[in-house]
Amino acid sequence: MCTRNFDGEQVQFGTTGYTMDRVFVLYDRTSNSIWYPLGDHTFDAVAGDRRGDSIPFLDKPSPQPLADWLAKHPDSQILLPSVEDVEMLERFANMPYLGVQLGEGEDGLSIDGVLDDTPAQQAGLLAGDLIRSLDGQAISTRDDLSEVMSEHAPGDVVEIVILRSGRERTLEVTLGSR
Repeated sequence: MCTRNFDGEQVQFGTTGYTMDRVFVLYDRTSNSIWYPLGDHTFDAVAGDRRGDSIPFLDKPSPQPLADWLAKHPDSQILLPSVEDVEMLERFANMPYLGVQLGEGEDGLSIDGVLDDTPAQQAGLLAGDLIRSLDGQAISTRDDLSEVMSEHAPGDVVEIVILRSGRERTLEVTLGSR
């Protein structure tokens, strides 16, 4: 937790526990605001009472040895991840990846977008495709897809059956890693 004065008022920053673009999103308890580093040298309030405000970084954020940080900030508290957190992060890093944005509807699981330079794009998947099955297992929800994907590893080649323009097509996808 970090307390600072901003416009004559005290703000009390802590982490939300969430990340956006792999950067921790900060929460200010005093103003009930969410802060994110939008600028090169500032955190900007993106939600809450302080929305639209900016506050400069105290230090330029850059990797540095822990000893150097503690010399500058001796009152810092170091939080170490639990074994469970580390295991979860390792599982996440080794999860297979398609590279699609999904939507669920009455017709099933749709591909709403295909990210550039991903296994989905390389396999020829398109926005608007409906996923019918993956690796021979029926898919109709995100949970179905997650369950089948969890049985695979990056590099596995799987068949995906899609519905495009009223026609079923079978494509091969080589699953990627995050």
